[in-house]
Amino acid sequence: NKQIQGNKKIYQIVFFIFLAYLACGFGIVVVNTDKKEIQDTYYIGPNASSIEVYSIAFDLNHIYVATESGIYYADKNNPNLANFEEWQKTSNIAFPNSKYTSILEFNNSIYACYYDNSADKSIIYRLQENQWLEFYSDNKTVTKLNSSNNRLFVIEENAIIIFNNNLIEERRITDYGFAAAEPFDALYDTDNKLYIADRY
Repeated sequence: NKQIQGNKKIYQIVFFIFLAYLACGFGIVVVNTDKKEIQDTYYIGPNASSIEVYSIAFDLNHIYVATESGIYYADKNNPNLANFEEWQKTSNIAFPNSKYTSILEFNNSIYACYYDNSADKSIIYRLQENQWLEFYSDNKTVTKLNSSNNRLFVIEENAIIIFNNNLIEERRITDYGFAAAEPFDALYDTDNKLYIADRY
């Protein structure tokens, strides 16, 4: 409800302990779900400016965010994350100043999805020993990365690609037998049942 300038869209919500981190069109909002109150707001762009944050991920030490102009990261235990100077921009990745639409921690690695607007395709990079290496590209647009039940999901506009814990592709879904796939999201539950949120 707060009156602010700019895009107030929420792109993703990530839960970490008792806090909900909202990736928003202007930055990051932290919600204390126990107290049901806004705990903090992070404007992480240059000089504390607004920047579109599409996705958030955590590993053992850091918080990572995918934004309209690259990937930013900070010490997740830093008590002063509201200060933009505490955030660093990743420079050792391909296209460091470009749009990254999704970021995810899976099996102790960070995965980031770069979107090439001119070619209308995505490339997924994996952070390994402080180096970002290309992990997946299919000349398609990846709309989301997700993980559940020890699988990594790559959600494309017309396909779901599922990788196992060893990063071997174990399944690719392009249709349901009665209609073509146009998925938004997918996951396995604890009983290994696959659920898909589709456009139709």
